[in-house]
Amino acid sequence: MKFYSSIKPYLLILSAFTAVLLMAPNFSKFLTGFIEGQSDDGHKLMVLVTIILVFSVGFIVYYLAKSTFIPSFVLVILFGFAAKDLFQPIFYDQFTINVITTLGAVYILFGGGLETPFKNFKKLFRYIFSLAFVGTFITSISLSWIIVVVAKLAGFEISLPAIIVLGTALASTDPAAIIPCFENLVFKKHRVKYIAISESALNDVIGAILTIAFLTLFQNGLDVSSIGEAYGFLLTADTFFLLAKSVVVGIIVGVLGYYILEFWNKFKQRSQAEEETDNAFFLAIPILTFAIGELFGGPGSGFLAAFLSALLFSLSDHIKHVEHYFNSTVKSFMKPMIFIILGSLIDLPKLIEFAPIGIIVAIIFMFVLRPIVVFSTLGPFVGKGEKLSIRELIFLSFVRETGVIPAVLLITLAGSGIASAEVILPIGMWVILLTLLIEPPLTPWLAKRLKVADRIDPEPITQLGGGTQPTAVLVSRGASFARRLPNVVDWAVKHNIFSVAILHSPEEKYSDEYVQEKQEIADALFLKINKDRANKQEKEIRFEYISSQGYLQDNIQRYIDTHENISIIFAGKRMLDIRSKDIKELSVPFLFID
Repeated sequence: MKFYSSIKPYLLILSAFTAVLLMAPNFSKFLTGFIEGQSDDGHKLMVLVTIILVFSVGFIVYYLAKSTFIPSFVLVILFGFAAKDLFQPIFYDQFTINVITTLGAVYILFGGGLETPFKNFKKLFRYIFSLAFVGTFITSISLSWIIVVVAKLAGFEISLPAIIVLGTALASTDPAAIIPCFENLVFKKHRVKYIAISESALNDVIGAILTIAFLTLFQNGLDVSSIGEAYGFLLTADTFFLLAKSVVVGIIVGVLGYYILEFWNKFKQRSQAEEETDNAFFLAIPILTFAIGELFGGPGSGFLAAFLSALLFSLSDHIKHVEHYFNSTVKSFMKPMIFIILGSLIDLPKLIEFAPIGIIVAIIFMFVLRPIVVFSTLGPFVGKGEKLSIRELIFLSFVRETGVIPAVLLITLAGSGIASAEVILPIGMWVILLTLLIEPPLTPWLAKRLKVADRIDPEPITQLGGGTQPTAVLVSRGASFARRLPNVVDWAVKHNIFSVAILHSPEEKYSDEYVQEKQEIADALFLKINKDRANKQEKEIRFEYISSQGYLQDNIQRYIDTHENISIIFAGKRMLDIRSKDIKELSVPFLFID
């Protein structure tokens, strides 16, 4: 029975994948014929139905992935491939694909800037810049050279332009894949985490600018005979001016976007009111900065502008409600959409044909090239005191997943029309899939083995027999604690904990009347639970209700700082959607419950 329970999620995934793979072609034909037979506006209806199917596939896949070690990104790609026939109405031309993927890239880079505290970015800038800027160039050139060698050994002829842009597209890492790996880790020195996340956000921008610059050059007729000649061309006066212009304009527009956000921030601080239009305004800023950057700075400038505007900006408490909406939009819509598109573009015969190259390149990429890049760029900073350690460099070498932005670039390159463009997607796909399959599951083990971080076990550290009484804490913003409290009590008792606290932070709903109402509900629950336990001759639970003004995450941190007896904190599953980076830094174990 235990064995069946462990393999059940994988059986469900396999069954669902097989069903979608077998049914998609016929179902697509039936659906198209039925809709067009019932309506004169059949194409529009089919597009709407397709959008529903994309959302449904994303939801199902993310739900199935929760109970497995397989990253959800990988499953979304596979299901995108299986259901490719269903998605043709919205993925039927390159223009539609480019618009969707560009929009997704802009929002993801903007989100990467928000996830990077600027004060930490400034403090660690020498490490971040060295690894992101110098490292991206080294990775791009070296990866292109590796592809050339492996392709020749495998007997494949691939054009040099395709190899060069493939190298630049895959050079960057992915904060969206790296951040979840750190979820259950408490770092002994937080700089390791900040370097990994900040560098991955910055190298996304650099990789995108490099890729678009080379693609533009090749589409305009640039002919080169070697990788060195191609990169040397970046140093010619005309090309260097265009790149410098792209960077300078990107910085200027990024700063402009920051000041727009700051103006809005100050305005909201004075008004002290949440408006539905706040979310629309916030979503418009990255698009605005991208459009202005591309208009005046050329290709790549817009990506830098969108990232920089968010990096400089810090969300204040009175506008943090928009972060939840933004994160939900990116996580539940943009990221699945991009990987579904990537999966739907897979040509299975091509993927199999280029498997030898893709797999060999991916292995060399992960276990040889990435470590060389990390040690060559950060090696000079190794030493005593506040300098980096060899253990930290080893860890950073293997937290280098390739994900969303490289996927966006691959999709763009696949339809670019340059020579050998058809091989870019299958080779790049192998690299993305293998980095996402191999590296995330090994991250907690490697962190513990290298002693750079401790893995948080969701089991409490009990203090029975001495010291203060261990306490389980249930945190809540609204009235959900009433539904969750019995489950928390059951869990606590099973682990010999007889002290339970409710930490209630109503945030914008806070008022004396509201708190009084919720405390009466809590007190009634406490009384009922202990009365039932007394009837069963069971030990009484010590309850405490605490209500505080301010944001929940801030109150959690204050509670942890002032109480040494916290064994575990329970929170609703949606809590991570608000300020996940703050929660991940806490030293107390979390359990997320319905």
